[in-house]
Formats: sequence, structure tokens, C-alpha cells
Amino acid sequence: MIIADLQEHGRADQTIEISTVGLFAVLKTGYNTRMPNGDVQFDTDKYRMPRYKAEPPKVVQWVLKYSGGLVKDQRQAQYVLLGFAALAIIISLVLFFGGGGGPNIPLPPGAKIIYSPGEPPRLEKPLTPLR
Repeated sequence: MIIADLQEHGRADQTIEISTVGLFAVLKTGYNTRMPNGDVQFDTDKYRMPRYKAEPPKVVQWVLKYSGGLVKDQRQAQYVLLGFAALAIIISLVLFFGGGGGPNIPLPPGAKIIYSPGEPPRLEKPLTPLR
């Protein structure tokens, strides 16, 4: 809580109190009443909440701007972005885990593969380059 005394501005009887409540700042203004014993009594019955309107994130604004009118409000833009993220994850998973085996390259006619135990498969004769 912050209390600012306006004595330096020639208004010793007025104070401004700023405190935070949750995410909002509460601004209290009031006039001081000096009691005969030297105490100060604050009149802080009036609260003024600053007007705060949350601005949507930039990416949501971008979707709203470039959708060509298909996306009407912030909620729809968030759903579009959620769908895009899910689609990107699915495509990434298919590309990463999909595809099955390696490339299927057909052997030229007459080539034989030898499968020896404990060794990788190999050709009986090396392939000759095409001319």
C-alpha cells in the first residue's frame, strides 16, 4: 500500500492512497481531518477503480485481422489457434513416427542378396554403374 501526502503540492489536507487488490489497483482519494490531539483521520469512503480493459494477445488480433471476416470474435480466434496447434502437432507426429520402413529400392535383374547369420544383408556381386 502506498500513501502519498500532497503537502509538497500545497495541499496538506488531501491524500491519495493506492493499494492493489488482485490484479487491479484501487485508488482512494480523501481529505484529512486533523483531530485536536494531532491525529489525522482519513476520509477514504470513495474508491475509484481505474478502467482496465484487457487487450487480446497480438496473435489473436492477427487472426481476427487476416481471417477475412470468417472469425468474428476473440473466442473464435482462440479456437482457430487451438485447432492450428493441434493440426501442427498431428502432422509433426505423422512425419516423425510415420513412413514405416526405409526406402524401397528395387534390385536390378540378376542381383542376389545373401543373408548370412550375424551379418547384415549384402549383394552377391557389386553393382556395376550405368553407362
